[in-house]
Amino acid sequence: MPFGRPLQQHSCFMKSNWHGRAFRIGFRRLNGWLFSLLIAATILLTGCRRTVIGGYTDSPGKEYRVYGKIFGAAGHRFSDYTKKSVRITIVAAGVDEHVLFTNSYEVTGSDVSWDAKWLDKTNVTISIYDYGPGVGHFDSQANVSGTNHLRTLEIWFDPQKDAFVEGSNH
Repeated sequence: MPFGRPLQQHSCFMKSNWHGRAFRIGFRRLNGWLFSLLIAATILLTGCRRTVIGGYTDSPGKEYRVYGKIFGAAGHRFSDYTKKSVRITIVAAGVDEHVLFTNSYEVTGSDVSWDAKWLDKTNVTISIYDYGPGVGHFDSQANVSGTNHLRTLEIWFDPQKDAFVEGSNH
């Protein structure tokens, strides 16, 4: 051969079993360590999550909208009998949804729900309830059981404050 040995047989291009094996072993150890770290982080963070449910209802003239959000207890199923936080927000319906009322309420219950009934375009009654310990929303529909009343809110529009206020308007 005029130019020496072929490239694949040249000593610079020969594979060293020792370097390749050391790299594979080190990479496996690194992968195992990263995998263990990922599993530990997942286990720790899973207990910190909480369920959040929500929805909204428009006023009869669609001028206002009431939002309800229920935050379950951290590390528990939403259907567990635990403290939950209910946030009620009323906005002027439209593109910017200007906030006219917001407040949070603590309740203790199982599968907590809420319902808004607009008495007219500026008065709304909000009921917060559950179906009892161990009974969920879908269970109650199948058994047609009643609800446990947890709290009732009466909220009305005060034109002097240009905002909704809580309490009786009567």
